[in-house]
Amino acid sequence: MWIETEERRIEREILRDLHVELGELRAEIAALRTAMRPAAAPGQSEREPL
Repeated sequence: MWIETEERRIEREILRDLHVELGELRAEIAALRTAMRPAAAPGQSEREPL
């Protein structure tokens, strides 16, 4: 029984860390998109955001 409880705790910790990293990646991607917008030439068609 202790092993199951410990496994669940480890899984929750891994998922929490994963969610934190995904949030950081989303913020970084948004910042990169913002930084890239002024670099686009006027009249150049914009691609759909990913």
